[in-house]
Order: sequence, then structure tokens, then C-alpha cells
Amino acid sequence: MLNEAAIRAMGVEDPVGMGLKVAELEGTIIGVLRDFNFSPLREGIRPLVLVMDPLYYEYLAVKIGPQQVPDSLAHIESVFNRFSPKYPFEFRFLDEVLGSLYQSERRSQQLLRYFVFLAGFISCLGLFGLASFMVEKRTKEIGIRKVLGASEAGIFVLLSSNFVRWVIVANLIAWPLAYLAVNRWLQSFTYRVTVGWVSFGLAGLISLAVAVLVVSWQSFKIARANPVHTLKYE
Repeated sequence: MLNEAAIRAMGVEDPVGMGLKVAELEGTIIGVLRDFNFSPLREGIRPLVLVMDPLYYEYLAVKIGPQQVPDSLAHIESVFNRFSPKYPFEFRFLDEVLGSLYQSERRSQQLLRYFVFLAGFISCLGLFGLASFMVEKRTKEIGIRKVLGASEAGIFVLLSSNFVRWVIVANLIAWPLAYLAVNRWLQSFTYRVTVGWVSFGLAGLISLAVAVLVVSWQSFKIARANPVHTLKYE
């Protein structure tokens, strides 16, 4: 049995009944299968020949219910040992076999998560330090603004706007670079998804929210401080 890719490679329209020789095997084509992925998605569907010969049977695929796995495996093992007592009974689940095709991607994803967490943590520490430094430099200014009638919300927006502006600028610089990097990585897959700008917009909103949360403590602290104490700061 051949898949559609093999038939297209042969250039025939009605292959059923034709003789075919593959390596040292000779036989007759008895059917055509629809194309399906039997290799990682980074590769295209290649020609496939399935030989129905008991001498080459090495694996047996069995579909069992999710609630009957232990009992089914025990029964299959007992039947296997009855007919092939000299060979060990070994089995693997199909999802594990398919998952093993993407071990490198899973390792890369795990490492990327660690680096993202570490970079985010360091960035939050830097933002907190900058917020503390800014509040310390503008303590008397904030006191004067409050004496002149500035509200706590207005002072908070004033202090946070500087960080929000630079976070937006950083996102505008990072989005094209991230898009090019992700798109280049996806080019290694024959079958791939497209990267939408929604993901980058969501990442930008998350970064803005994190930045505001980090600096909000210092901003609220100085915004709610008594102007008498802030004017005496220096």
C-alpha cells in the first residue's frame, strides 16, 4: 500500500494492480492511502510504502479505553507470553512516541521559560530601584505639587507616566525583533502556524501591567505622604 505522495512521485493515475519492487521486496499495489504525517512537522509528507508481510511485522498497535489501561496491558502481556515466551513484552503509548519527536522543542521551551522568568525578575528589580531613585529625587517637588492642590491620583499618574512611556518604547522596539526571530524559527517547519500581532499586543499589555504594579508602591507611598514631611525632606 502506498500513500498519495508516493503515487505522485511515480507519476501514475491508477496504480492499483501494478507490480512494485522496493529494495529486495517485490509485490503488487493493492491500495492507496491518504497522506498523513509520520515524521515531525518540520518535515513534509514523504512517499511511503507499507509492506504487508508477516516476516516484517515488528509492532502491534492496540487501541484500549482510558479506563481499562492496567487490565488491558496485563491481558495483552499474558497473551504475548503465551505465544512468544522467549521475548520480553515491551510497550509504548502512541502519545509518548509522538511527543519524543519534539523533545528538542520542549527543552528549548523550558529553557526559554527560565530565561524569561529570570529576565523579568531582573527587570522588575531594576524598575523598583529606578522608582525609588526617582521618588527620592522628586520628594520636594511632590510636596510642592500637593500644597498647590495636586491630587494623589494625579501625582501617581505623573510618576508612573515616565515608566509607562519607556515601556511602550521598549515594546515598539522589541515587537519587530521578536516577530523576525519567531518567524525565522517557524521557517524550519513545513507545517506551521502564523504569528499574529495579537500575541505581541497581549505581551505589551502584560509588560505595562507589571511595570505599573512594580512602581505603584513607591508612587502611592509618595503620593499619599504628608506634604509637610516631604517639604522638610531636604
